[in-house]
Amino acid sequence: MHQFEHHLGQIPDVLAMLVTLAQPTIGVSRGGSRFDRLQITGGNEHRDLGDTIDETLTRDAQYLWGLLTGYAATVWEQAPESREDAPDLAGGALTTAGAAKDAALLTVGWLIHHTPAAYTLQLVEDERELFSTVRRLKAVHGIHPHPRPTLCDTCGRRRVEWDYTDVKGGGVLRVGLCRSCGETFIERQDEGENR
Repeated sequence: MHQFEHHLGQIPDVLAMLVTLAQPTIGVSRGGSRFDRLQITGGNEHRDLGDTIDETLTRDAQYLWGLLTGYAATVWEQAPESREDAPDLAGGALTTAGAAKDAALLTVGWLIHHTPAAYTLQLVEDERELFSTVRRLKAVHGIHPHPRPTLCDTCGRRRVEWDYTDVKGGGVLRVGLCRSCGETFIERQDEGENR
């Protein structure tokens, strides 16, 4: 799978997980659960709901969404042939995990569909920032989307899972691990290469 599609394809899951993790935790009473209204248990403790939302996760979700929509807007502005079926990037995408994933899927699908147009724009710095942010957020928050496995050159089974990792001093490695025989594969990639 190409680096461009690989990273874009992980954004919906990463964004949805960040939004899910940023939601406030709601206590459950002994008498049963009601999920249609807020429940805070624990006696006379008074909490402000805003205090229970993880600001770091919220900020990370907003930053990733901003990078994705900024990149999409740049493609839309600079590639007129991509405008006819562009997604609506209006606000409200981060209100729920489902809304975040849906908005990201539409945006990512549109970008992948217009890969040739994006490629001609040479937005290497924008891609580098977007893709390194995806890798960083996955590592920091322990988010691991499951990519489609590929064929192993060693055992012949379709069990190799690929991912990308940053290299100290710059650059990116494409790393694969066969979940059947344990063989590892490492390929050095340059940012913007192998779209």
